Amino acid sequence: MSAPHPADEELLRLLAGEDSISQEIETHLDQCAECRERLDRLSGAAEFHRAFEPMAAGPDRVALMVLSPSSTVGMIGRLGRYEVSEWIASGSAAIVWRGHDPQRDEVVAIKVIQPMLASQPEARSRFIREARAGMTLRHPSILPVLDLDEEHDPPFFVMPFASGGTLQERLAKGPLAVDETLRIAKALASALCVAHAAGVIHRDIKPGNILFTASGEVLLADFGIARALEQATLLTQTGSFLGTPQFMSPEQASGSRELDPRSDLFSLGAVMHQMCTGLSAFAGETFQSLTQQVIEEMPRRFPDNDPTPGWLQHLVMRLLAKRPEDRPASAEEVLILLNNEHDLGPPETLQLAGGQVRRRMLRSRVLRRVAAMAVIALLVLAYTERAGRTSVVNHLLCALSGESYYITGKWGTFGLLDQAVLAAEDGDTIEVRTNEPATNRGGLRVPKGKSLTLRAAPGFRPELQLQAAGFPALAVIESAFTMEGFVFIHTTKAMRAGRLIHIRGAPLKMINCRFVRQPRPPEAMQSTLHAIIAATDSPSIEMIDCEFYAPSSPLLGLISETNETTDVRFTRCHLWGATVWCDDKPPATLRVTMKDCEVFATDVLHFHQALPARELSVQASGNLTQAFGSVIHSPWSLARLDAVLRWTGEGNKWFLPGQYVIAQDGRRHELAGETNSNLSRELAMPFEQADFARALDPSQHLSIQVKQSP
Repeated sequence: MSAPHPADEELLRLLAGEDSISQEIETHLDQCAECRERLDRLSGAAEFHRAFEPMAAGPDRVALMVLSPSSTVGMIGRLGRYEVSEWIASGSAAIVWRGHDPQRDEVVAIKVIQPMLASQPEARSRFIREARAGMTLRHPSILPVLDLDEEHDPPFFVMPFASGGTLQERLAKGPLAVDETLRIAKALASALCVAHAAGVIHRDIKPGNILFTASGEVLLADFGIARALEQATLLTQTGSFLGTPQFMSPEQASGSRELDPRSDLFSLGAVMHQMCTGLSAFAGETFQSLTQQVIEEMPRRFPDNDPTPGWLQHLVMRLLAKRPEDRPASAEEVLILLNNEHDLGPPETLQLAGGQVRRRMLRSRVLRRVAAMAVIALLVLAYTERAGRTSVVNHLLCALSGESYYITGKWGTFGLLDQAVLAAEDGDTIEVRTNEPATNRGGLRVPKGKSLTLRAAPGFRPELQLQAAGFPALAVIESAFTMEGFVFIHTTKAMRAGRLIHIRGAPLKMINCRFVRQPRPPEAMQSTLHAIIAATDSPSIEMIDCEFYAPSSPLLGLISETNETTDVRFTRCHLWGATVWCDDKPPATLRVTMKDCEVFATDVLHFHQALPARELSVQASGNLTQAFGSVIHSPWSLARLDAVLRWTGEGNKWFLPGQYVIAQDGRRHELAGETNSNLSRELAMPFEQADFARALDPSQHLSIQVKQSP
């Protein structure tokens, strides 16, 4: 007779991590698909495709970590002297907060560079240049920068808070009245007069960067990619694509020439076109199609029944001329034309110039494509003849289809990972050409008899952002599996987080992968969580150049039902968490090899209720280890541990609370047999909650900071 199905209340207790019922229910869940589906629904882990997509709008974990704690009621944190009250927006380059300046007693907007960019000199320099441009330019229609703290980590600057919203928000409701369009256009032209006179080109004039005060005054913001005319800098070298496609000038989109102030006038014309008509001057679904239209195609004409006066239509179309010399010469000239409502007449040569550009570009594009196709065809033939693979073709197919997955050695692309897994055969390799892969609803499932390799294509670093509890596992693997070049970011929500990967009866190999598990709230960091990777009867597990940052979790959990031997190898890994954890069913023979690793753990090897029955072999060389508890935690007597332990070590450094590193029966025993190793009573660097901000940054590698003895 089968066991009764657990009630919803019991499943919720399981998700909360109550050990008294966890083992019984988990055993039932292994055998009952119906209850696993119920657990999916209750845990919020049922819709796996959402877990693999970028996080919803709102302050994410990285944004929150740049804040210092605040003791002020109603505030969520501090940045320097400024109290932060509300998240406004996050972009690829910066985070914007609403805050309060206690010195001025006024509401401000605080812009912080994204922490992952703060260590990149080019991005950091561009961010500081934006602030300095805002501090030097003085005009009623330029949003000023009140303060800059470039020594803060990460840097930030402060601006007045514009509470009237953006032009983009107003245009979402349709075109503006003619008098309102003129008012805004005059303010922008006047602001550009000052900026251009100071030698600054804005380079990113668009509705989202045009703000309004509470009284409706216009403010031009975000000089983040502005360039001082007299300064030669790599920040905006020819060929860069900084800017927003439908508002970029043709010369900016093509990178064909150095920019001058007339590039901003083109952008102003594109904004005025949308204010008049409610539509973008150029339309396209992709970055490539938009830039192509800006470079080659005529702007969208004004509708026949458009209320915009003829003189203003003519000015807008002249501002949108392809060649800078066909546009008005300066912002001062544009301002005079707007104030006098002067009609320059229709741009008679504009259509001809546009046609010439289109024909010339068309011929050039056709010749380039023919030549490129011939070269690619020769490369593909040579490559497939020599290597038997078709990656070059699949790279092109991915670009054309917008899909991200392909099987090497076979032509064709897939939009979802489960489609690629279903089409793959035993021994195939699936490559991923995206940084935000989305799987199917059921997560990653690799059945028996289908050994696969899943790897990031060159130049890509797929990031899986997991916000569910991890019940059941997000990846269940039952065949030999290799994963290379992936990042797992797992945010737990004050509940016991489940395993992310469950490997059953098959070998697992991870290369250059990164796991970060961060509890929310942060106070839950010290609670015991399920292992990030659970292995049941896996003959071998190998980690090469991997990083695990989860001090509250076991990193690798081992369970043995039938397997006699398991080999575990760590090479050049950063391991911040309980490295290997066995509860009550360890394999009979367990061999652990750790070479050139950095380990931060309470217990490095933790055996909760039982030791390997036949042999526990440990080979450690060239490691730097800090353990707050013990290197080996055993529930059995020292004599029983000595009977199975085979330890060899060389060139290691150990930082421990004392000289005793094997724990059992409440006693400790000094480890012997190491050669050329250093054992220190001093603890090295502790793990702080703030370290997660660094762990989340792929350019950072956390390193144990060895204390120097006086």
